[in-house]
Amino acid sequence: RAKTLAGCLIEKEEQSGADQLFAEEAEALSDAAEEELSAVEEVEMEKKEKFRERFAAMCDGGTASYLDMLLSAESLSDFIDRVVIVPEMTEYDRNILNSVSRVKEEIVTAKQEQESLKAKQEEDKRQLSETMEELYQKSAEAAAYYKEISQNKEIYQQYLEEKEAAEQATKARAGIVAGE
Repeated sequence: RAKTLAGCLIEKEEQSGADQLFAEEAEALSDAAEEELSAVEEVEMEKKEKFRERFAAMCDGGTASYLDMLLSAESLSDFIDRVVIVPEMTEYDRNILNSVSRVKEEIVTAKQEQESLKAKQEEDKRQLSETMEELYQKSAEAAAYYKEISQNKEIYQQYLEEKEAAEQATKARAGIVAGE
């Protein structure tokens, strides 16, 4: 039984060490995910700011729409320039909006992954705690068993000494009886 408890203790200690390493790695990954999420949120803010600047420029310039921009041309060459620029501006605005949407989706995904990682990390911590508790319990059982074995050894040693003394006394009496 002592060997099985000792083997179990060694196995639990090894598992506990591995669980501890896993928990540390998970925490490092969580920190990295938070940094990545912060970077993505910063990119989103930059893209939103570009879009706001572009929108403000359109409004401040007095043109609320692309059509108004075309119709406000002061000459034929200005009109042609604006006809060329409007599709580029439209594409630029569309790209910014799409980019903002993609970044928002990335943020949502990153937050979900981070929440999942944190939940996994909490579960790992709980399992590690349970493993450590079980290890402490097994250690206490092993210590109690060792103490019991030590006490039994002392009792057995005393029994052997008493038995040997009784045998010696019996032999001594037998020698006295035989010598009479």
